Amino acid sequence: MRDYAPDRRKRSPRLPRRRMLPILGAVFFLSIFVGGMVLLYNLHSTPSPIAVVPQMAVVPPDPPPSPASVVGSLGKGKTLQEALAALGVAKDQVVQIVEVLRPHIDFRRLQAQDGLELHRDPAGDPVKFVYRQSPIDIVEAKREDDIWTGTRLEVPVQCQVVLVSGTLKESLFESIERMGEQPQLVLDFAEIFAWDFDFAADSQPGDRFRMLVEKVYANEQFVKYGRILVAEYECEEQRHTGIYFQDRERKGYYTPAGESLRRAFLKSPLDFTRISSTFTYARRHPILGGVRPHLAVDYAAPHGTPVRAVADGRVE
Repeated sequence: MRDYAPDRRKRSPRLPRRRMLPILGAVFFLSIFVGGMVLLYNLHSTPSPIAVVPQMAVVPPDPPPSPASVVGSLGKGKTLQEALAALGVAKDQVVQIVEVLRPHIDFRRLQAQDGLELHRDPAGDPVKFVYRQSPIDIVEAKREDDIWTGTRLEVPVQCQVVLVSGTLKESLFESIERMGEQPQLVLDFAEIFAWDFDFAADSQPGDRFRMLVEKVYANEQFVKYGRILVAEYECEEQRHTGIYFQDRERKGYYTPAGESLRRAFLKSPLDFTRISSTFTYARRHPILGGVRPHLAVDYAAPHGTPVRAVADGRVE
């Protein structure tokens, strides 16, 4: 059996509960008082906000919109004067525009598909006129203080040398056009050998051709053909070759041996186009009907194609 001695550790004295209540109340009221004083101090130290009255911003009125430009084409059978009058340009201004553009346009070579573009000022008066014959043939007339001036616009171009080659199936025209090329390339190619070969009469299916030609582009759009640098045509075990050469005194196409391809006489009286009817004893007549002899060779060519001759003459 253990003997348990009474616990003799000192205990902290406790205040009677009746004496603690007044002290707690005093602390509570003191904290409320201090918090109120801090709140009042903050209210008095914070500057009062300034009332801002919004003001309406004065926005100037928008200028009247300029009339939209008029874009179109020359049209079939119309002159430039008639086209400008149809666009509502006054007669005196039509005369001025035509005169300032005359040094830059050959009015005999206007095409119905040529583009027109007319610009007006906010008052509706013409201020600029643009005439487009191709992506690089662009002329412009501008008005400043009632005075019109005309200029030709400079358009940057790129030139690429391209190989074009193929085999005839029907004619040179159809074979080259089938490759996506334009008729002008056929004429340029046939012109090189015009003194040695008649493509309209002598070409046969199976003949082969090839050429290195310059193609001119503007903004990645094809514009026109440049020079054919080298041309070659093979038919019936014969090879015709033309190489372009130019120096200070001469220029033209020559054989690999250095001989000029130009001769005294041409093989064809017309620029190469096509033969519409060949020589035959049995041809169906296009007008009278029936089968009749056709004792000639008919060349088909556009209106205005020059006829070549070895001497002066007159066609009646």
